[in-house]
Amino acid sequence: MVLNGIMNPSCGPTPTTRDWKQPKWDENFDIGADMKGQPVFLWNLVDLKRVRWEGPATLSPGKHTVEFDFKYDGLGMGTLAFNNLTGIGRGGTSVLKVDGKEVARQSMERTLPLVVHRPALGFRSPPGSSIPQFGFDRIMLQFKINRDVKHVNGWGYTTKTGIYGTDYLMRALVTAIGLGANRPQDAIYPTSLKDADDKDYEGSNKYVIHFEKGQTPPAEDFWSITMYDAQYFFVANPINRYSISPRQNLKANPDGSIDLYIQKDSPGSDKESNWLLAAAGKFILMLRMYWPNESDPSILDGTWTPPAVKKVA
Repeated sequence: MVLNGIMNPSCGPTPTTRDWKQPKWDENFDIGADMKGQPVFLWNLVDLKRVRWEGPATLSPGKHTVEFDFKYDGLGMGTLAFNNLTGIGRGGTSVLKVDGKEVARQSMERTLPLVVHRPALGFRSPPGSSIPQFGFDRIMLQFKINRDVKHVNGWGYTTKTGIYGTDYLMRALVTAIGLGANRPQDAIYPTSLKDADDKDYEGSNKYVIHFEKGQTPPAEDFWSITMYDAQYFFVANPINRYSISPRQNLKANPDGSIDLYIQKDSPGSDKESNWLLAAAGKFILMLRMYWPNESDPSILDGTWTPPAVKKVA
């Protein structure tokens, strides 16, 4: 991730012109000069820790190109693509440059959402070398308690992604899980950690997801359900099937409904088109809906909800 800007310290302590080149999914980065006219970049980790990069010299009058380059130690956008939570909150090394010359460098042990304060305030970082675990857990707790996270039939999801305004808790949660997220009109990712009886999924059990006729996930582009192990990794299997979707030419029941079989062993050759292979131990399911319907039936307005995943004998 690289951010660039043009600044003119002769006009005051903050930049008068900006041409930031930054990821589309976040607009909260800021580069500026402090009250002494020194180039700074401030990263505020939801008030748990603030990290400051500051050049040692006052900038001379005129325009300067300021660059902030962050190298992440985790999966980066791969965390969003593969929903691998082992890549969440990793640290990284950042370099602050002025006119192509490095002026500050330091590493961070952990990252959390970017909520950047104006550096013109001359803020100084408080002591401390790492983010407390309770702080990270506090953010992840939002998945359970945030009013904008819906919990329906064992699936958790939100329709409040992509544009957050001052909803820093939701921004923090999304950043902790996947660095960024599409707007709900583009994609929604319901996640299921437990079955219809509120019990953890176990590979020794068999499960079924039943869609009534015409009630498969309503998406204009496509939908799929992906299998992950307890560490959010794909589950290796002999037929190389990591998700189930209409691309498998799903077989309907005589009444037009569709059953998906979630289990470790084959449900029988006549049902294998509808089979999502499960992990041997605990596992997690994620439903992806790209370009979800905006009118009935729609997950966006609640006229459609994902059905419960039921354990079968």
